Amino acid sequence: MFVIITNLYKAHLFSLIVPLNPNRAQRLIKTAFLLILITSPLQAISNPRIAVLYPEAGKRANQLYITIIKSMREHSTAQIQTRTFSANENPADIQQWLSDEKTQLVILLGKKGLKFSTQLSLDIPMLTGAHMAIKANQSSVSLTADPQQLFKQLKKLQPNIKTVNVIYNETNSGWLMKQAQLAANKNQLTLNAIQADDMQASGPALKSLIHSLNPGEDAIWLPFDPILPVKPLLPDLLKKSWDKNLVIFSGNPYHVQQGTLFALFPDYTKLGPQLIDFALKKLKSTEKIYFEPSRYLNSAINVRTASHLGIQISSLQKDNYKMVFPKN
Repeated sequence: MFVIITNLYKAHLFSLIVPLNPNRAQRLIKTAFLLILITSPLQAISNPRIAVLYPEAGKRANQLYITIIKSMREHSTAQIQTRTFSANENPADIQQWLSDEKTQLVILLGKKGLKFSTQLSLDIPMLTGAHMAIKANQSSVSLTADPQQLFKQLKKLQPNIKTVNVIYNETNSGWLMKQAQLAANKNQLTLNAIQADDMQASGPALKSLIHSLNPGEDAIWLPFDPILPVKPLLPDLLKKSWDKNLVIFSGNPYHVQQGTLFALFPDYTKLGPQLIDFALKKLKSTEKIYFEPSRYLNSAINVRTASHLGIQISSLQKDNYKMVFPKN
């Protein structure tokens, strides 16, 4: 079919330039034909057909998915088709829909999207986003905050910090620690990453860690990792950190509300652009599986904790934070 169309196009082009010198006309035809061949695949890459699947959810979660998809469309010229899926969705129906839509890449949103991705058997690229968990065989944009930005903010608030201490599980967060090591090097920090196999090991390790740290030089990073029982341990950690003047930071504004110094957390209105950029990169890449943390972030700070640590936050500086605690 392409050959027929091309031959017709060449005949039409020749009819337009036939008054020219025959040799020059032939050169012009070859040049125009080459441009057709070059621009067609470029257009396919810059305007790919991308399907976004998201789970049926309550009003709040559904609005979040709609916000993400809207920002995708505003950021890119990609042709984006969307579809919801239910808890008992037949994967074969989704696969047929993707085929009918001539989809080139699939994005699944939310924790349920990550789970549903394991039921799909596709011969096109697939990635997930808008969730915290990571699966070893599935490319994802995690809601975990970018370590580079976390460490940069840490040094901005406490320039004398030398070591970032963190407890993690290799299966869940090994990918993140690789990026954290690069971020530590870039910010002149030492990363003390302590592996733990499960929650029974990570809890005591975290309690023990806080007793061995030096005020003014050490900080504790609380990443999202299912094996880290942050919520039940947080009150005790905060009390000990307050007594020892230790910095604790994370990717969760709830922790800041409770008393940690600061947190960086995803800006959901900008998650769409990151997902689309990630998708376009994946379409061009030969690498099958890779992960990204969230790079568009909001910030939260606890000014009471900051003051206790000798950090003065001016009214002007407060305006740079999305959330400021305690609230007056």
